[in-house]
Amino acid sequence: MGIKGAIAWRFLAKKMNAMEIRYSLLGIVEYLIQTYKEPEKVYSELKKIFKRAGEIVYLKYLQATRRFARSIEDLIPTYNLGFKLFTGRSFDDIRMEREGKDIYITYTIYDCPICKGLSVPIPVPICVFFASVFEWIEEQRLQDWNAEFVKCDETKCRVKGDECCEFRAHIRLR
Repeated sequence: MGIKGAIAWRFLAKKMNAMEIRYSLLGIVEYLIQTYKEPEKVYSELKKIFKRAGEIVYLKYLQATRRFARSIEDLIPTYNLGFKLFTGRSFDDIRMEREGKDIYITYTIYDCPICKGLSVPIPVPICVFFASVFEWIEEQRLQDWNAEFVKCDETKCRVKGDECCEFRAHIRLR
């Protein structure tokens, strides 16, 4: 990021208020747990809810950065920039693996701004918001990647007792 980008990010880009997001997510998750009881169903419903926010988040990102991924490899810096734009934090580790037509990208953060300070045990990953937005955006770009499908899940979450929050994207090429 150049000097103009750093200044824009620091002073002009609006960040999410992590505390407001954190407690809004807790309220939604608690409601869904009471409604559905099963963690898998709660997770599925959270993904549906947050995928609807994908378009709004993506448009805000594009307005702020005017940068989109031009290749699958470019998803690594693009999503790191998006995460930093909205949360003020970068991912601690990002890995890409290729297995034939399958591409896996794993984004890891140890001090997640959403989970930070939460000590309430919850049976579902609470940061599924990020995975859902990633999945929605890349579903819109399947043709660009010549891909059959994309799926992104939060595979680890500090609220569930994991050491980090981890998001794993899976893209299957045609």
